Amino acid sequence: MKDEPAENDFSSEEKAGWIKHKYLIFKKTIINLLTTGLTPSRLALGITVGFAAGTFPILGTHTILGIIFAFLLRLNQAAVYAGIWISFPAFVALLLPFLRVGEFITFSEKLRWNEFYSNFLIMVENWDNFFHVLNIYSHSIWHMIIGWVLILVVISAPIYFLSYYLFLQFSKKGIKNPE
Repeated sequence: MKDEPAENDFSSEEKAGWIKHKYLIFKKTIINLLTTGLTPSRLALGITVGFAAGTFPILGTHTILGIIFAFLLRLNQAAVYAGIWISFPAFVALLLPFLRVGEFITFSEKLRWNEFYSNFLIMVENWDNFFHVLNIYSHSIWHMIIGWVLILVVISAPIYFLSYYLFLQFSKKGIKNPE
């Protein structure tokens, strides 16, 4: 019979220390990935551009827009992706304001959500109706894009300055080596 290690070879303090050590190494690796060769202003710009791409009102286009913006502006892709991931709750919360601002600017009639929702359910139940429903609501997509542009003009500066401040404070604090 083999000598099997006991289930509790390590004390809870040793396990906690090991987990904390691994967490610090993981944290340092992620921070180094995000900050290698970048200034706080470039990181803040990457987060802001990622937030902008992540709130674009057409679902499924966020990553593609992030890649394009990161390439064109020569930004850190990890920072842009972080901005996209952070922005998802805002994406959901801002869809209606994007639509309403776009409708207001174009002097259009307001879309009734209960009508939209029932047509959406019809579309989901039978995908043959997809293009028909999309054709009906294509004007609303344009309204959301117009609203997206106008709202982002207003909220991009605070996002940039907040993230710049946080990265500046973080860079002053420095990163301790966990090893």
